[in-house]
Amino acid sequence: MDRVAFWWFRAQAELALHKHKATAFQDHINDVMEAVHGTDFVRVRPAGNVGDRKCDGYLQSTGTVFQVYAPTVVKLATWVNKIDEDFTGAKAQWATMRAWTFVHNQHDGLPADVTQALLKLKTDHPDLIIEPWPPTHLLELTADLPEDKLVRVFGHPPREQEMRVLDRSDSVGDVAS
Repeated sequence: MDRVAFWWFRAQAELALHKHKATAFQDHINDVMEAVHGTDFVRVRPAGNVGDRKCDGYLQSTGTVFQVYAPTVVKLATWVNKIDEDFTGAKAQWATMRAWTFVHNQHDGLPADVTQALLKLKTDHPDLIIEPWPPTHLLELTADLPEDKLVRVFGHPPREQEMRVLDRSDSVGDVAS
């Protein structure tokens, strides 16, 4: 992969993590997880009155239930309640769950109360792997993907060779006028 394509993919990955919220963020996470894990990762969508059974995605090989939360507005009480409700629901409805991952969009970190809620879950459920995934973790997932998978997630990049042959003579003349 050439330098222009590499940096374009990196910029697209960062942009996606900043611009997507709510369901769009979940869709992006699912795209990345499918690119990284292939058919081992299963997208889970709400259906009828049972919803998604507190699971936004499932990694079969590790028994990991993913809960994605990317609100536009952060309300502390909502976060803490969501963690408790989603974890409790997932534990009750996914007998194969060996890990629970809370994927979020907070670039500046989680509030202390949210962090404490996650730590309490770890303490109360030592038989499960419980972890938060910040946006930086998601960026790392895309860092080692082969180019064909990056294209599936982010589209086709510009190429260094294409950039070198651009004719900029018209724009130079316009500046001087």
